[in-house]
Amino acid sequence: MSFLQFIDSCMLCWHPLLLAEISLDLYYIDKMAEEVKLSVVDEEEVDTVLGSEIEFEGDIESSKSLMIKGKVSGNINCSAELYITEQAEVRSTIHAATIVIRGKVYGDISADSLIAVLDWGHVEGCLVAPDIYLSPNCVFKGTTVIKS
Repeated sequence: MSFLQFIDSCMLCWHPLLLAEISLDLYYIDKMAEEVKLSVVDEEEVDTVLGSEIEFEGDIESSKSLMIKGKVSGNINCSAELYITEQAEVRSTIHAATIVIRGKVYGDISADSLIAVLDWGHVEGCLVAPDIYLSPNCVFKGTTVIKS
């Protein structure tokens, strides 16, 4: 049952403009979720991949897309897309253009456009971005800040 069907079944009297606004918000959230779910990236499409056998301590700076599959601790600054895979464990302060998380991240995260914590992603820290997507199957402990 959709949210709007639930409202209708409750027989509540809603203003038509309010329902239209709710409908648009839900449509936007559904579209964003579809786009994020389709964003499974093949590592061949990423400029730099830190493999699952890598354990790295220190600062990382990248101007191109980056995928982390291993263990990393330190600051990460990426001016392109950052992908953190299922097997990754990252203990860092992170900034990137777009961040897609499927692994474990402990630390504050900021993005220029989108932070997406997908199914079974685990994040503990503060998320700051214009768009933040948290999958229903992720674990998130912290705060979110939507910035324009």
